[in-house]
Amino acid sequence: MSMNPLSGFRLCKIFGIPIYVNPTWFLVFALIVYSLASDRLPEFIPGSSNLFYWLAAIVCTLLFFLSLTAHELGHSLVSKSFGIPVRSITLHMFGGIAQLGSEVRRAREEFWIAIAGPIVSFALFLTFWGLSDIITSSMPAIGSFLSLLALLNIGVAVFNLFPGFPLDGGRILRSIVWGISGNYIRATRISALGGQLFGYLLIAAGVIFAILDRYLGYLWMVLLGAFIIILARQSYRQSLTYHKLSNIKLADVYIPLVHVEEDTLVSDLFTDYIRSSGRQFFIVDFHGEPVGLLTPYEILRLPQPFWHITPVRSIMINLASVGRLPADLSLFDAINLFERTGHNLFLVIDDDRIEGIVTRDTVVHVLGRTTSRV
Repeated sequence: MSMNPLSGFRLCKIFGIPIYVNPTWFLVFALIVYSLASDRLPEFIPGSSNLFYWLAAIVCTLLFFLSLTAHELGHSLVSKSFGIPVRSITLHMFGGIAQLGSEVRRAREEFWIAIAGPIVSFALFLTFWGLSDIITSSMPAIGSFLSLLALLNIGVAVFNLFPGFPLDGGRILRSIVWGISGNYIRATRISALGGQLFGYLLIAAGVIFAILDRYLGYLWMVLLGAFIIILARQSYRQSLTYHKLSNIKLADVYIPLVHVEEDTLVSDLFTDYIRSSGRQFFIVDFHGEPVGLLTPYEILRLPQPFWHITPVRSIMINLASVGRLPADLSLFDAINLFERTGHNLFLVIDDDRIEGIVTRDTVVHVLGRTTSRV
């Protein structure tokens, strides 16, 4: 079991998707087991021993979280069917979340990805309820146990269908508004407001029930409501950032390259270009054809006493080994490629011509400037 500082402990891979457990999950697991063993299961299955209640509570909680994993796998597999990569699924104190490798591009895709999770939960409800109906007459304890799992899954489905971010219902609402209006930002704003409204309703309900019943367990609704409000705001900001980055093309941000001949000495390159004009990236030509790339890193690796005797062809990067991206590629897609490949730079190509270069530092600078305005 490996540990990711952001996601938590890695459990396994399912359909090629890493499954993580956040440390907060263990606290919630213990609380749910305690609640089931001390309260819910004795109510559903009266007359059994304490040992049975505790063992059944552990099994029920594990199956419940497996159901949540199946819910997130529903989102993930539909995402992959649309060509959208899935980085991971993480179970945490408030459920689970599937982290997609990129944003959806069409309202139709978002609708099916969002609704897939509740469909899985509803299917699990029907499965557990059907099994309960079959088994109850011969094994009433197990039948009651399956009924509880059925109710938990239908609860997950219904809860997630509330029309507000970050819940599935919020994404369904956004896909509908987006599809009708064609306005992604407006659709996102409406869904985010719905999520914040739902969060405030949960907080108010938790406080009122805690006061009326004199039971602090309802404060869990307050925490959940606050969590939903925070995520709704974050989702809105992330969507705005995605929209802005998707409208910025590499043609708008690439660094132009200076062409130099392959027999140019490094000392002349430094004097004529770097020191005089501040240019740092160069294409090395051989008889008018580009064959290599030169960056500050290659120059600085060469000891300065050798600059006046070393031609640039001796330290250049072979152009064939450098990745290439189209000039009309969005900055959002470029960021994902930098993350996936680990590369520090790409050539920017337009109609098979090398127009310039985009570096990781360039992308980080533009990303920081864009997010600061959101």
